[in-house]
Amino acid sequence: MKKKPLVIIGVIVAVILLIILALPLFVNANKFKPTLETQLTSALGRKVTIGDISLAKQWKQIDAPVLVIYGTSDPATSADEGQYLVDIVNSFHPGRATYAEIPGMGHDFCRYSSPADFLNRRKNAQPHPFDDDLLAIVLAWLEQHART
Repeated sequence: MKKKPLVIIGVIVAVILLIILALPLFVNANKFKPTLETQLTSALGRKVTIGDISLAKQWKQIDAPVLVIYGTSDPATSADEGQYLVDIVNSFHPGRATYAEIPGMGHDFCRYSSPADFLNRRKNAQPHPFDDDLLAIVLAWLEQHART
């Protein structure tokens, strides 16, 4: 009984870390180069040039198992973005990324009937239940990769 809160906390920490690691794939950092160069040149009083800062290249250096989870009631991202991340990781390290889709899960790991239901969650005082499918998927994935 006491293990369930620890497992939930562990899963949440793991998912947050995955989101942090995945974020660079969805943001083209090179588009900020001109602004950074201009501001740094102004602040330092000399010409500043920044090289390629494509963050997706970082995935080439990280050879670790990756689990990408998408909840179908999450309006903040899409199944295509999740699959894109898996494809990027697997292009650098074949077979290292796994995609899982959880029907009805929102961005906060709770169950919703739709993305609109997730967006309107503050208007509705009803609490939404935590999606236990997330725990099952993450624990199975961790068990699988603990053996390798």
